Amino acid sequence: MARSSLGATYFPGNAGVSESGRAGAAEMKLRLTPAQLERGFRLGRWRVQPRGGVLRQPWPRAVQRRIESKAMQILVELAARPQQFLSKDELFVAIWGSRPSTDDRLTRAVHALRQALDDDPQQPRYIETRNNVGYRLIAPVQPFRRVVRGPLLAAVLAAVALAGAVILARPGLEVHPTAKGAAALAEPQRAQFLQARYWLASGDAASLNLAQEAFAALVGVEPNFAPAWLGQAQAGLELFKLGEAGVEELRRAQILAEHALKLAGPGAAVALCLGQLRLLLDWDLQGAEAYYRDAIRMDAREPVAHIRYAWLLVARGDYAAAAAEIELVRILDPLYYASEDMAVLLLYAGQVDAAIAELERLRRTTTLKPAVYRILGTAYWTRGDEEAARGAYLGMWEATRPLSDTARVELAATEPAELVRRILAEGIAASPVARAGFHALIGERDEALEALELAASQRAPQLLFLRAMPEFVALRAEPRFQELVAQTGLEPRIPSLAADPHISPSSLRKSQALIRKSGSIVDQY
Repeated sequence: MARSSLGATYFPGNAGVSESGRAGAAEMKLRLTPAQLERGFRLGRWRVQPRGGVLRQPWPRAVQRRIESKAMQILVELAARPQQFLSKDELFVAIWGSRPSTDDRLTRAVHALRQALDDDPQQPRYIETRNNVGYRLIAPVQPFRRVVRGPLLAAVLAAVALAGAVILARPGLEVHPTAKGAAALAEPQRAQFLQARYWLASGDAASLNLAQEAFAALVGVEPNFAPAWLGQAQAGLELFKLGEAGVEELRRAQILAEHALKLAGPGAAVALCLGQLRLLLDWDLQGAEAYYRDAIRMDAREPVAHIRYAWLLVARGDYAAAAAEIELVRILDPLYYASEDMAVLLLYAGQVDAAIAELERLRRTTTLKPAVYRILGTAYWTRGDEEAARGAYLGMWEATRPLSDTARVELAATEPAELVRRILAEGIAASPVARAGFHALIGERDEALEALELAASQRAPQLLFLRAMPEFVALRAEPRFQELVAQTGLEPRIPSLAADPHISPSSLRKSQALIRKSGSIVDQY
């Protein structure tokens, strides 16, 4: 059973649908039309934007895909009646206006949809086909801009009042307004807030800019609504991390987050935001740690708080403590653990084999971003497997710039070091830190240091993890490298953990006891 965060419950089906599932589908049939779904809707983990022809999966792995208009129209028609089969004739008439002599156009469009959704027709999670019957959606459909009403709203507000804070931590988490703020919002403002929250969770630069604008407009109408102030701060923070904004945006985000704190009081979400800002704006590890520990104290069951703290521990060089936090994330949320961020964190914590295992599993199940292919290649290179590194770097190239068959064959036969030089020459590695890493791997020390010095002039946040990045091991004795590390207020320290990501049984028991004490049940893991 899949439950909407706004209270409506829908039932994804497989072989059959329960009575409750049929009731839920009937409710959807009565309430949803293609015109309503044009505003956007959630399909399982995907966020569907029909007007832009875009599918987004913000969590646990950020993915964005575009699909052609006819395929999107088919998806909208199916979403209007989930759990119900639509015949080929019905779909042809709805999309093309008539029934052609062959099914080729419909078959190709459905195939394109399945590819975009990563759906296996033999074991479908989204689109089920039944011979001589048609197609149906079996994943939960949740339209945007739904408003919580009546007793359910009162229950939600009461729960949030007990929590005492706004929750805004990772893409996919809901942003719950405080009781006072939500009660003051009229229906149009609530709808605007939900849309801004969706854009914030999407994670790409265009959506984050839209989120900022929507939150700012909401502040203009409701100046005491703390989640809108915090939403602006979070959007600015994410834009900086994407390289789409400068340090001035961080300073502005800090002012916004502090105002949200003044309005709503302490909470885990605002503490996490302020901790990140303290870390990225001031490179103040001690101040950031205080905020992260406050967030964990207020919500020990929130995996994002432990992830943020683990990153800080890696930056500080405390790799054993970072491993304990990583294991806590595994306990709290195994699905979130299986993410690109966690794989990179494992690598930086010195767990190369564990990082490779996670990244390879992700490569089998989803489309990796170019930066993640680069990390995978670096992990293989660190382990001494340059042939596997070449395959990952080739994947990075193709994810950035599609290759012809001839070029692909040529590059696949290129020596790993020569492929790295080609990547640098073609500008495939965009950021100064990425270029520095490639130069360092092939022994070009001066070029690597120049790129890192450029990154330092831009205050690139990756420099906080400079001493943990395995590609820079050979540079650690260089005075210029030590000077760069000193700019962050850190001292060089080499990761020394074993490849096994698990901590000791006694430490694990202590971690479980901590979570049980906070009220979470972890025995199922």
